[in-house]
Amino acid sequence: NNTQSFSDTVAAIKEAIFLLQTDSNNEFTSINNIKSLRDQITLNYEQTQQNLTNKIKELEQNINLLEQKNTTKETVENQKYQYQELLQLKKHLEDNIHFFENKIKQSLNNLQQIKKEKEMIQQKEIQMSQEAVLIHPKIKRTLTLYHHVAPIKWDFSTDGAAGYIAFPNAVHNFNFNVQSNTEFDIANQLWDLLN
Repeated sequence: NNTQSFSDTVAAIKEAIFLLQTDSNNEFTSINNIKSLRDQITLNYEQTQQNLTNKIKELEQNINLLEQKNTTKETVENQKYQYQELLQLKKHLEDNIHFFENKIKQSLNNLQQIKKEKEMIQQKEIQMSQEAVLIHPKIKRTLTLYHHVAPIKWDFSTDGAAGYIAFPNAVHNFNFNVQSNTEFDIANQLWDLLN
């Protein structure tokens, strides 16, 4: 029975760690699952502790009875040895439970931090989309103006900045090497062609 409770506790802890590692997109579910697993671990711990306490009391009673009946020293020593093993097992279980409780607390804190960061990112996205809605008409008007002022047709099949400028009575081709010319130089040369 003690081994079963310990196995249940270990299984619950492994499940909590698995949830923490795999469920980063659904923090609320993870937090609730972890809280449920923490409650399950606590219940298993309490049951294991109670079982160990009962077993220890039973062994103490057996030791006392055996000593009273003047049984062989070997049986008493065996009972004492089992008693010491149970005490060590109890301490080991308590240490493991405290360790995993701390890990779960750390994970819950990490999930809370991730949740806060996610909320900040969502607020930033909302703010940026609102700003984009305001800026979008301005950009559209500016690009339309540039198109009407400078009827440039771009050739995207080349590695450089290439294309042509179509005027009503003339067409000027251009092809600038973007590696040997700066953006400033290319812009100046385009303005020269427009004039």
